[in-house]
Amino acid sequence: MGNTKKRYSSFTLGDMSAIYIQDVGQGVLGLTLLPKKLEDQFTLEGRWQVEPLVQVKAVGDVYPGGYSLGHTMRNSQTAWKLRVTGQSVKEEAGTTEIVTEFQSDRLRAEHILIHEEGEPYLISKTRLMNPTTGNQRIEYLASYSL
Repeated sequence: MGNTKKRYSSFTLGDMSAIYIQDVGQGVLGLTLLPKKLEDQFTLEGRWQVEPLVQVKAVGDVYPGGYSLGHTMRNSQTAWKLRVTGQSVKEEAGTTEIVTEFQSDRLRAEHILIHEEGEPYLISKTRLMNPTTGNQRIEYLASYSL
């Protein structure tokens, strides 16, 4: 089976590179952060898997296997079902904000990555919305996933 990973988009944020990677076969979008000076060494080759950028677990999802000494709520069925629907960038007054939008049959989500000019850090947020008329119970929602 060939490599199904591709660069979805990439951004320079100060001395950092934010590279959004899509697994075309799985439909999942992930994010890699690295020093800008190492970006040319980044490769999509190899036996590694893109993990969902938005890490969310709804009540009723099966707990993922393969986690020693307990359970994890990462990489749930709900997270794997989210598909990227768009991405926008807003630059204003020295602040860059990247908003990546996701949709599944049950949820809408936004991952927001913010960089303030001159700062050596990024701010990461996740917003979750219920587009259905029914109630949904969420057990886990992460602000970031590295």
